[in-house]
Amino acid sequence: MKILKNNKLLIFLMCLVIFIIVFLFLQVGFCFDKNDIFKKYSFKKISNFIESRGIDSTATELRDGRIIYIGGINKNYLSSSEIYDLKYNKFTKTANLNIPRARHSAILLNDGNVLVTGGNTEIDGKYKVLKSAEIYNVKNNKFIEISDMNNEMWYHKMFLLENGNVLIVSNPNKLEIYDPQKSEFKKIEGFSIVSDNEIYNFLQLSQNTILMYPKYYKLQKTPLFIMNLNDLSFTELKINLFDRKVSSYSIAKISDDKILVTGGDYNQLDSKIIDLNKMIVTQTSNLSQKRYRHISIILDRNNILLLGGESGVGPELKSLKTTDLYNIKEAKFIKFKNMNYNRGVCNYLKLSNGNYIIYGGYSFLYGNQPPEMLILK
Repeated sequence: MKILKNNKLLIFLMCLVIFIIVFLFLQVGFCFDKNDIFKKYSFKKISNFIESRGIDSTATELRDGRIIYIGGINKNYLSSSEIYDLKYNKFTKTANLNIPRARHSAILLNDGNVLVTGGNTEIDGKYKVLKSAEIYNVKNNKFIEISDMNNEMWYHKMFLLENGNVLIVSNPNKLEIYDPQKSEFKKIEGFSIVSDNEIYNFLQLSQNTILMYPKYYKLQKTPLFIMNLNDLSFTELKINLFDRKVSSYSIAKISDDKILVTGGDYNQLDSKIIDLNKMIVTQTSNLSQKRYRHISIILDRNNILLLGGESGVGPELKSLKTTDLYNIKEAKFIKFKNMNYNRGVCNYLKLSNGNYIIYGGYSFLYGNQPPEMLILK
């Protein structure tokens, strides 16, 4: 009887030890491994532009993996474009636009050519928002003027639809469809929800839903929307992102129904998570550094990277090369690797190979900056 009791005790202790080992293993497995993510990504210098793009150019990956950079601003609005070949790490000057432009939009069409629309330019010393459009013909290496859009647009976005047409959106009042087969633009009746001049940013939540959020947040006067690409419907979100007027904040996707909002002005250090279904705002951890005019990149389902931007005001204003890594499971920010260059206002392009090209931006000390690559090892 005593031996039986001892055996039961031994079995119990063995089970307890196994349980503890498994529990600790799972805990370690689910914890954020900072070293792992640090090993996974690195910033790499690449060749510089032939002509500095400054800010507000576009980058589009072509079918053969090369990248075409179009327009932008240096000292003047640029009509030039150039192509970057990843294989040879080399930029080659290519065709000129028919109209110099920046803050335009570009998208790869199903035929492999690139549609370029809108933006703004300077004509006779006056700034003008454009409704003109061009096609970059890859085979002929030439920009070809096509018919104008129905609306003047800048800071707008284009989406390739399943039927090959392109949806062009500036805000809920300004949207139209481009039909590549007919090479024509069709105006879609606006929804008269916001001012015609309101500027929006865009974040893809799922294959067919887009979050539209105002570039300049003015409390209740500038609502957020979910746009459905299937039926082109708009759903207004009854939520306030901030309790004050704010610009230059950044939004990243956590899941189809949750977003991370960071920055917003020169002294913004906190961040928040928005539940788009429940319309709930929850504060999360602080950034490692105050930043605005930065960008957010989704590295994987667990990590979001904030890059560059600016910090300070007046004589303390500076552009940043620092980055912040937000781990979704741990709900916290940590300092990540620095970029190679300080970047005040920049952009990025995710490549088909999983890497990112960071381009544009400027430094108050060094002027316009060369592009660089965020590499997934």
